[in-house]
Amino acid sequence: MSSAAAVEGERYNGYCEVCTRIMEMKEQNQPGVCNDLTDNFFITCVKNMESIIRSDAAVVYWLETGCTHMDAELEVLKPCPAHTICGWVPNLFGKRIGVENGLQGMLPPMCPRDTNFGPRVPRTTAPGETTTGGMSGAK
Repeated sequence: MSSAAAVEGERYNGYCEVCTRIMEMKEQNQPGVCNDLTDNFFITCVKNMESIIRSDAAVVYWLETGCTHMDAELEVLKPCPAHTICGWVPNLFGKRIGVENGLQGMLPPMCPRDTNFGPRVPRTTAPGETTTGGMSGAK
């Protein structure tokens, strides 16, 4: 295994699989997301939960509102896929990212990021706006 692959393996060290499990169970309203895991994975699950809870407002938004699949038509997927959400949630227990990619000092995500998805949903018409973008009743 190359040293880059070893670092990548250390960075995610089971967090991705457990995070994906948590998000899928959360989407299905299943309780006990950390139940039935071995000791090591149970500890990883608790750490995942701490990170997810810290990002809860964003996670709920992605589950309820969805995210954008970056294809030619910018399709909105609702809910956003579990693995994609885990690629945006910062791992509070991860080693800070080095200088690469201009992300110095940032926490790594729970899973590798999927560049096929964007966390923002295209803007919809707000109440009181017309489809041309102007405010209704505005002069």
